[in-house]
Amino acid sequence: MTPGNPAVVPIGNADPGGQLKKPSAKTARQRYVRIFPERMDFLLARLNPIEFTAYMRLLTEYAVRDGQIVDDDRQLARIAGLSRSAWTALREKLLALGVARVADGRWIDDDQQANLDRQREFAEKQRARAMGRWRPESVK
Repeated sequence: MTPGNPAVVPIGNADPGGQLKKPSAKTARQRYVRIFPERMDFLLARLNPIEFTAYMRLLTEYAVRDGQIVDDDRQLARIAGLSRSAWTALREKLLALGVARVADGRWIDDDQQANLDRQREFAEKQRARAMGRWRPESVK
């Protein structure tokens, strides 16, 4: 990783052994978690290893659910793999650090939301290009 270049981790398509499976028609839509080195350094300096792992689990689930995570402490604790009390402490820390926020009953990570929006926009452009290439002339 070089400064300014994110670590890109494909998610949602790994087998139990952690190896990525080749995308099939059903799994072709992959989402990515992007973490810029500066943000990772910021978090590593402020979170212990258990908290950092829990945060990574939250980011992964955020991408898998396309940013639709309800602000429910029981559910968020389960996603993070923490007890409710440990989750409550981490929640306050993440909110105080400004890496997440709560709005409209949702848990939001603005960096990851922007990344998902870029992925969605790219997918829509690719879909439009494919339709332009493969649509019969009579339909165009």
